[in-house]
Amino acid sequence: MRYYCTVIAVLIADQILKYYIRANLALGDSLKIIPGLFELTHVSNSGAAWGAFSESTLLLTAFSAIVSLALLIFIGCGKKLFGGYKWAFALIAGGGVGNLIDRVLFGAVTDMFSLSFFSPVFNIADISVCIGCFIMTASICFEENLRFTKR
Repeated sequence: MRYYCTVIAVLIADQILKYYIRANLALGDSLKIIPGLFELTHVSNSGAAWGAFSESTLLLTAFSAIVSLALLIFIGCGKKLFGGYKWAFALIAGGGVGNLIDRVLFGAVTDMFSLSFFSPVFNIADISVCIGCFIMTASICFEENLRFTKR
């Protein structure tokens, strides 16, 4: 259940911030938080990371829906899964569903975090997916390490 609560927490935080940005910043407008380093910038992205596949919104929507559903099923059915995998699945699914909602409702994902040293603008869902992928990688390495030490 705690994994599904993580999915819901990511989803709620993501959607609240996206709503705030859409309601308070015109598309393309920015709000400086830390001048020269960090700002909130309202961007609409119909593609994937860095705007890739921007002409394939329907394909990205279908892919996101299938992967998110599969991860939600794995969380519930994978009783023998290492806990790190479930946390990773929860974070990736939460971010995937957050961006999926945007694609279905608006035809594009609302992004807002802009760093001076990192070119793409991103959102909470993107951060959640990246952290989930990091945990997945670490879990794979950790689990392999456990297998080698048990022999």
